[in-house]
Amino acid sequence: MSPHQQNGKIIVFTGPVASGKTTQRLLLSQYIGKKFTTLTFTFSPFSLTSYAVLSLLKSLTLVSHSKLKWLNRRKSHSMAFLETVNKPLVTRILKLLVLLDLIQETEILFLLNILLRLGIYVFVEDFVPTVTLEHILYLKLYRGESISTNRLIGKLFRIMHRIFSEKLSAKVLCIHLQSSSGVRLLRSIKRGRGIIDSHTMHDYVHEQCLMNVTSNMCRNLVVIETSDMSVVEVFREILDQIGTAGLLR
Repeated sequence: MSPHQQNGKIIVFTGPVASGKTTQRLLLSQYIGKKFTTLTFTFSPFSLTSYAVLSLLKSLTLVSHSKLKWLNRRKSHSMAFLETVNKPLVTRILKLLVLLDLIQETEILFLLNILLRLGIYVFVEDFVPTVTLEHILYLKLYRGESISTNRLIGKLFRIMHRIFSEKLSAKVLCIHLQSSSGVRLLRSIKRGRGIIDSHTMHDYVHEQCLMNVTSNMCRNLVVIETSDMSVVEVFREILDQIGTAGLLR
C-alpha cells in the first residue's frame, strides 16, 4: 500500500428528496474507484434494525386490520404506514427506534474508521446529518422532547456526534445538494415514483434545517444548487469544488 493510500475518506451526500444525491454518489464513487478502493451504501432514518421492528409492527397491523391492505399497496415506508394508521403506537416505540438508530450509527462509524485506515473511500447517502435531523423532528413532534431530554438517548447521541464531528471530522467530506421543489417534483414524476409526498417536496423549512444540521456537523462542506444544471454539469461542479479545496487529499 502506497503512502497516498493510507488515508481514506468518508464522503456523505445530503439534500432533500430528488435533489440528485444517489446519482452523484454513484458517479463520484465510480470516478474515484478508478484509483482507490471504494464502498457505497445508504443509511436513512429508521433503517436496518429499526426498519425490521417497524416492518414487523406493520405486518401485525395488516393481519389485524385486513381493510388496511389497500394502503399497503402504495408501497410506503413502514414508518409512514404506521404514522397513518396508528400514531399512538409510533409515540410509544419512538425512543426505541431512535436508540436503535444511534447504536447502529456508532457501530458503523467505528467500522468506517477501520476502513479509512485501509485507504478505502466510503460513499454514503444521508447518514448522520439526515438521521440526526429526523430524530430531532420526530421526538419533538410525537413526544414534545429534545434529544437531550432522555438520558440514554442524549448520551448515545453525544458519543456518536463526537466520533463523527470531532474524531473523524478531517476525514469526512459532506456534499449537500440543493434544488427547487418544482424541479424535484418533476424528477420524482420522471423517476416513476408511486407516491409523491407533497409535504416533503415543498417543505422549505425542513430543507433549511437539514442544511443547518449538515453545516454544523461537517467541517468540510460543499454546497451545490442543482436546479438549473444537468447531471453532468453537477458532477463537474462537484469535481471542481472538491479539487480546488483539496478535500480529497
